[in-house]
Amino acid sequence: MPGSGSAPSESPPKVADWNLHPIRLQFAHLSKLVFEAKEVPANLNETEKAKATPGFVRFGVKSNVGEGQALVVSTVTCLFKDDHEQEAAEGLSGADYYNLEVSVTSGFVFKPEEMTKEEVQEWCQKGSVFVVLPFIRGLVATVTRESGFPPFLLPLLEVPTFRPPTVKPAAKPASPPQG
Repeated sequence: MPGSGSAPSESPPKVADWNLHPIRLQFAHLSKLVFEAKEVPANLNETEKAKATPGFVRFGVKSNVGEGQALVVSTVTCLFKDDHEQEAAEGLSGADYYNLEVSVTSGFVFKPEEMTKEEVQEWCQKGSVFVVLPFIRGLVATVTRESGFPPFLLPLLEVPTFRPPTVKPAAKPASPPQG
């Protein structure tokens, strides 16, 4: 209702207000969507439709870190058995159903006093895909479903975490012979 409540803030939260991670997502938007159907889904039987999932999913990240802001472009390309040498090595059939490319551009702000430009660049290369993957996953599922194919859900990725080295338990000292 006009005049009630407060208007949404046009600027991102102040960096000093952050209390969790020193990098924060500022925006994410679709920057590229290309879908190329190589088969008409209506011409496929249910068995063929069930096989129509991308055989290879590739992730690529390009980033540019500026003063106080990192701009990250994450690209996920879903190809269905498009690499004929790879499919022959894996014994796949070679049928192509569709190609799909989705790019999401995302902007991150960071605390320059807590992270160097190089640390932010490294984080963008390794961590930004985990932040934008939910956006990309939804787009891929919607495009494939609305195109008449079964919705393709991008798989979960294992988030790299710190794991302490496994320590083998110390061997118990041999007990002295009883006698």
